[in-house]
This record gives sequence, C-alpha cells and structure tokens, in this order.
Amino acid sequence: AGVDTLELAFRCKLREDLVAELRAAKDRARVIVALPKDTRRPDPPHVALGGYTWAVAHYSTRRSEFYGVHEDALLGVAPNQPGAAPNVYLVFRSHKLWGDGLRACWTDAQALVDELAGPGVTVESLVSRMDLAVDVAGWVPRLEQLTSFVTRADYRSVFCSEPPPAGAEEAFVRGRHFTGFRFGAGGPVLLRIYDKLLEIARQSGKTWFEDVWATAGDPPEPGEPVWRVEMQLRREFLKEFHVKTPSGELVPPKSAEDTFASIGQLWNYCVGSEAEDGWTTLREPAVDVRPSRWDVSWPWRVVQAAAPSFAQMEPAPVVRTRRRAATKDQMAAMA
Repeated sequence: AGVDTLELAFRCKLREDLVAELRAAKDRARVIVALPKDTRRPDPPHVALGGYTWAVAHYSTRRSEFYGVHEDALLGVAPNQPGAAPNVYLVFRSHKLWGDGLRACWTDAQALVDELAGPGVTVESLVSRMDLAVDVAGWVPRLEQLTSFVTRADYRSVFCSEPPPAGAEEAFVRGRHFTGFRFGAGGPVLLRIYDKLLEIARQSGKTWFEDVWATAGDPPEPGEPVWRVEMQLRREFLKEFHVKTPSGELVPPKSAEDTFASIGQLWNYCVGSEAEDGWTTLREPAVDVRPSRWDVSWPWRVVQAAAPSFAQMEPAPVVRTRRRAATKDQMAAMA
C-alpha cells in the first residue's frame, strides 16, 4: 500500500531574494530558448532549493510564475500577492513516493517551503490531490463483477485493452479484453481498478515497480497477475473529510499534516471496513437481500486490510490475495 500521487499547496510570504533568483533564472531560460537550436546550451538554468536542484523553465503555468523541474518532483512558485490562494505548489513523482515513502516526502516539502519562506514566517499547507493505491497479487477481477460493486458513485465504466468501435456500446463491455473498472467521473473522488502489469507494459513504462514489489515479504511470482485498487482524492473532498480523534470527536483538517494523520481513516472510508460500508465495496451477491447487505468478497477484505499500512506513512508495496479462506489475523499480516 502506498501513495501514488501527491500534490501539495502552501501559502506563505516568500523571501524576496529567492523570488529574484527564480526570476533571473527564468529570464536566462528565455534567452536560451530564443537562441538558434544549434547554439543553445544543453541544460536550462538551475536553482537550488530545499535540497533539490531545480531546472527553471522559460514559461509560466496557470497557477505559477516560476516552474521548476526535478527528477523527483515538480515545483510551482507564484510571487507574493494578497488573498488566500496558495503560492507554492509541489508535486512528487510516483517513483519518489513509492521509493522513499510519504513521511520522507513530507519532510522534504517542509524543508523546501521553510527555505522559501524564511525563519519565523507562518506557512499554511494543504493537500490538493492524493492517490492511495494497493497492488494485489493473485487476484483477477471479472467483467461480470461490475454489478457486484456497491458504490456511491453515480458513474461506473470498464476499461478494455482496445477502444471499442464507434457506436458499438456492447463491444465496450463484451468484445474486447477486459482490463479494469472505474467508478466516478469528474468529481473529487474516483476509484480505478486495473491490470497494473498491462498498464506498465502499454502505458506508463514503470518497470521499476518490479523492484518495489520485490521488497515485499511475499512478492508476486513471475507471470502472476497484479491488479491495482487506486483511489483518487481531490481537495474538494479532503477539506470536508472530518478526522475522528481518539476521543471520538470529528474535526476538519487544518493542514496537510492533519490529512496525513487521517490517511488510514481515508482508506477505510473509500473501501470500507468492518465498522463502515465504504464509498465502494465488492460484494458477493445474494438472493432476496439488499446489495448493501451482501457479504464483502474475500479479495476486497484484503484491500480493506491495507489501512494500517497507509497509517504508517511508509511504502508497503504489495498485498496478496489467497485462493483460500484465511483468518482476520492473516489478512492483517498480508496488508
């Protein structure tokens, strides 16, 4: 279990000397781009911030005047301006999150923003987007299970390895190789369940996941299927998700740290647990029983059992599903 995408936003007064350094680097980048291609330097200007060396782009983005690129992260910085909008944006790349874990990434983010703000400056933080993922080895969902999911999503669809022909809706369901489900569309909560090995081979090329999985206590065997259960959570949902304190009180998050502290609760809300139904769950259909009362399927219980791994804020690459019954203790051990 781990965080696959993390987008952070901060609000603070920026050091004018660092803003000037970023502006000078951007101006140099513009000069370089204006030169004939055969006379350009191979590397753009760089600025060192927060222990990272950022390649500064010659262009701006929608939210940021200055845009920095690093092999592990992306940085956006806007000049000091009135209002409540964030002015520092930081996106960690997937390999950094899986390799070092959420805790280490958050430590790096704090160091970066503290340097940008300077001593004694108040920094406000929030999570703009966070994708939580569990990779399950040995489980292959079936297309006909689409109706076995109990979900709060208004929209559900399936993925296929090839696009369906125009106007042939049934071919989208029946005629192509099934590769996954999606629940939700365009909202603050989205669930994807998909063939991770196929996605790596045909789309992302992230073959380094094999190294990540190899660190698991019981990694996938050669040729064994690995399917991903991935929740995409955006700010509109995260700011409204109230955290349950040890006393049982529900409180809204005030910072990114509050969101991280509730990450296990977030996973429980999304996929369910013994105590709550969840945003989406895979059930075993039963006759004359409401879908919400169907028993949760065994593979989905393994997915639910990953919550403690998220709460540790460290990468726990692979959970496994067995083709046999297991005790609750064994489920927890596999998460």
